[in-house]
Amino acid sequence: MIRWWSFLLAGAAIAPACSSTTKSVEGDDGCEPSAFRCLGDELQRCDEDGAAWAVEALCVPGTCIDGEGSCTALDNTGGATASSGGGAGGSGGANGDGGTSDSMGGPSTTSGGSAGDAGVGGSAGGPGTTGTTGGGSGGDGGSGASTNGPSTTGGGSGGDGGISSSSTGGASATGGGAGGVGGATISVSTTWEPELFCSPNPCSSDRRCDEDADQCVCDGCVIGGACVAADAANPDNSCQVCDPDESTSAYSADVGTACGDSETECSGEDTCNSSAVCQANHVADRIECSDGYCEGGDCKLPVFDCIAPDPPAFDGEELEMFVNLTDPPTPTGGALPSGRYTPFRVQYYGDQPSTTSLYSFEIQGIFAQVAMQPYPPWIPQIEFAGIFTPIDDTLEFDVERCDPQYDIDVPVLEYSATANGMLTFETDVYGTRIVISYLRE
Repeated sequence: MIRWWSFLLAGAAIAPACSSTTKSVEGDDGCEPSAFRCLGDELQRCDEDGAAWAVEALCVPGTCIDGEGSCTALDNTGGATASSGGGAGGSGGANGDGGTSDSMGGPSTTSGGSAGDAGVGGSAGGPGTTGTTGGGSGGDGGSGASTNGPSTTGGGSGGDGGISSSSTGGASATGGGAGGVGGATISVSTTWEPELFCSPNPCSSDRRCDEDADQCVCDGCVIGGACVAADAANPDNSCQVCDPDESTSAYSADVGTACGDSETECSGEDTCNSSAVCQANHVADRIECSDGYCEGGDCKLPVFDCIAPDPPAFDGEELEMFVNLTDPPTPTGGALPSGRYTPFRVQYYGDQPSTTSLYSFEIQGIFAQVAMQPYPPWIPQIEFAGIFTPIDDTLEFDVERCDPQYDIDVPVLEYSATANGMLTFETDVYGTRIVISYLRE
């Protein structure tokens, strides 16, 4: 334990001598040269001229004695001795323990102070008087302590035991006290090291320990509380990937990455689009391929041919006819579902021409077979087989004429898809608008 007075003694021992004097102080002028006196706790000495007192030392309270040349505790000579005379000599005072040096962080570079020697026990009695008690024990040496770093200097040495002294005639009944225990060196660890965040590593296996930031870092994307590595694909959608440049908290679309079906003659490799959807890259329908025509990414054989054509049959005489109508409808185009389209009504927006070309159709995907019959009939029904293409509000036909003796083709027709069929539109050379209605089966 560090005693408070060890610091006072240490402070007093190294304090510079006061240079002020008491010259010209009333009642203090003139003194015996080199004499000593106490003024409170100040030990003063008369100068050689006997003119003034000068401060010699500042003593620990209670240790300044008039006539003595030093503070009794300053020179570590223990307590004051007993007065001379007939009585038994008192013991020398025990000296105090040395101070403790503490260091909580870095190394302790200085040890605790050494304990002072015990005082001398004396007896100045006449012949036959006994010095009953020896000098006191020396104090324990101070401890050098360090919590982290090494204690570079140990505790101080214990003080010497006191000396027993006896004047003429008296015996010393008790010897000097024992010397104090030397101070201990206390060290918790021999090496001081700064505390590191990443040693030991506190991070999970999917995160990197960042010593500078004192945190565990995910170098990819944190999705659903888990760290996903950069460039790792979403297991639920192959068109999504962890791309930290796009987002560190969600998957991003992996645009252009191959997915789905591989390349064929009617389709390129499927790829991911900007919506993270696997998109087909089919070649255009109706492109010729090894077995026929491409349709929906597949090469398909033609459905209809001229070997056994079978378009819907109809009788022009049974059709509904309306003449001299006004305000014809406008063609709108639209999707035509597969089915057989048979005419049931003809409307003339103007005068009825002398001849009207009537049609029936069967449609299946991109393929079609067509029958054409003039009205009034002057030639038999002519049949065609091949493919067709809807473009905006028109139908274009690429068909083979199954009866080559007639140089007649299916023209481009304007059209509108309806809920149960369609309408076709033609304009004759006289400007009459001809609208034919078809029922789909």
